[in-house]
Amino acid sequence: MLLREHQRILLPVLKGVRRGFVGDIGEAEVSRVRYVAYGVVAPFLVTVGLLGNLLTIFILRLPQFRGVTYTYFLLLALSDFLSLAFSISFLHHLLSEATLSHATAVWYSHCELFFVNVPMTLSIFIILCITIDRFFSVCRPVDFKQFHTTWYARAGLLGSLLVAVLVWCPIIFLKEPKVYSECPGTSPPEAPDNRTWWVACINNKTANSSLYTAYSWIRQSVVIFLPAVVLALLNSLTVREFIRLRKIKEQWNSRQELQGQSSVESPRQPRDDNLVKLLMVVTISFFITLVPAGVSNAIYTQIYSTEKEFEIFMSVTNDLEILNHAMNFYLYMLCSKPIREAIKNVCSRQYTRLTSSLQRLKMRKPSTGDVNPGSFPTPTVSTIDIVSHRHTNTERNENNRNDREKTLSAITLSSDVASDKTSHTDPSEMKDSFSHSSR
Repeated sequence: MLLREHQRILLPVLKGVRRGFVGDIGEAEVSRVRYVAYGVVAPFLVTVGLLGNLLTIFILRLPQFRGVTYTYFLLLALSDFLSLAFSISFLHHLLSEATLSHATAVWYSHCELFFVNVPMTLSIFIILCITIDRFFSVCRPVDFKQFHTTWYARAGLLGSLLVAVLVWCPIIFLKEPKVYSECPGTSPPEAPDNRTWWVACINNKTANSSLYTAYSWIRQSVVIFLPAVVLALLNSLTVREFIRLRKIKEQWNSRQELQGQSSVESPRQPRDDNLVKLLMVVTISFFITLVPAGVSNAIYTQIYSTEKEFEIFMSVTNDLEILNHAMNFYLYMLCSKPIREAIKNVCSRQYTRLTSSLQRLKMRKPSTGDVNPGSFPTPTVSTIDIVSHRHTNTERNENNRNDREKTLSAITLSSDVASDKTSHTDPSEMKDSFSHSSR
């Protein structure tokens, strides 16, 4: 866990143990080491990890990754993302302890360590839940159907979050915001405009108490050592049983082939192989990156804190811990073929959308707003011909329409005249004309 509490600028203390002061030469060397570790290496790891976990969250939300186990991995990526995001504040505080804002000092004192370490602890417990889930899948298949449900998954995640919060609650009261002159061992530069420097000062009465020392050991056991033992035990049993079942399956398939029957592979088998492989790699990375940090925190003493070699060891272990939460996505790509194929498909679709969007932008006409007429390009000869041709066709259509209107008007006028003549004809004239036609 990232547990260093600060007692003086660029010289942290660890887990409530107040560190000793070093000489000027030692302080300069330690400051240089810590700048490289927390000002160069750690920010790079955090940036890469944030991008990887974001892509992991997006990939694992695809339909082909539905299921209880992939839900665990999705929440693992989310907790890793949160821990890396809060680590930005922690790294900034490591390199610049004093602040001109009282609110920032309150955050450094009561919230920073809590919000950084709770997601990290939750990630460890999620890995533990995945390990237990895989153990039942391989070693206890009868009980696995009852255990491998959404209800158990939610209960395990909720319990993990509750334990992580309870374990880290006491850390909230370890430090308090104070003016730098009231906190021993602080010497910030002169504040601009006669403003006041605030620091997160350790409560020495709490940090040096035997009760807090016992709490620190219990916390380390719950967060690091106990999960490490459970992971080692369950994974060794899972791998041994998985290898045994694989041998039995290969023997059965060879018998089927000798009898002339084709061996049928279960569609679940490749998925189980990928999950077991992925779980093993995540577990190995857990031991490589987190156990050294737990050991260094356990052996941290007043004497060791003044040595440059131990400061280098602490910086390396803290960077390894950040690396653990940053590289899970890249482990997914390395070990899981379905995830690699999903990433390839997503990148292909995004590239197709990008190219089509660029083509539409090229084909889009310029908007006709309140712009300078001189800004429009001079039309070419072909454009003028097209415009004049359209204008000629418009005039021709207009003339044809006028001719039709004149013809219709003449016909209407003739009909009206004929009807008027008929309506004004005398009945006697009509009779004479009828008689004349009869003769």
